[in-house]
Amino acid sequence: MQKINFTIRYIREWNIIKSYISLTNGNIVEIGSNKGHTTLLMASNFLNKTVYTIDYSGTITMPNGQAHEQPSIIAEYAEFMPNVNVIDHDSHTFNYHSLLNVTTFFIDGDHSYEGVKADTEKAIEYLESHNGGYILMHDYRLDNKYPWMGVRKYVDSELARFTIIKPQRTVLAIFEVKTRK
Repeated sequence: MQKINFTIRYIREWNIIKSYISLTNGNIVEIGSNKGHTTLLMASNFLNKTVYTIDYSGTITMPNGQAHEQPSIIAEYAEFMPNVNVIDHDSHTFNYHSLLNVTTFFIDGDHSYEGVKADTEKAIEYLESHNGGYILMHDYRLDNKYPWMGVRKYVDSELARFTIIKPQRTVLAIFEVKTRK
């Protein structure tokens, strides 16, 4: 197995991610696992939770600037964990209602505006119709270094109904979704 180098920012982000996962008793969906670094951390720190990791090894669906992240083996660093369920499917067309007791979504897949919107709206709909929970979005950038990236634009323009937490010195955007009454 390849050695994994974690940056200070990655460790800071992981501690935040871990704290939100700890707030609920339900399972986790990771959209966009690539090689599975974060998948492995989630699975090994939360052995009592199933980690559904969804990525797609088929035809490239991401923007050109992100195409290098298309995995040939999804979550290869974590696929051996007994609580990891690897799902090779386009996240935009996947039926999340087939998953059990999910209370946390970690969205780090297609970073185009349309991709982020599709993944996030499906996660919101799932949480509103089930037990509620948290959505943690990765690569919310405060700069315009990657013009193809739509995470920030989507969060800032379409999620005003939620209180968005943007932890300093991270690229995370986090919000809670309540169950629809």
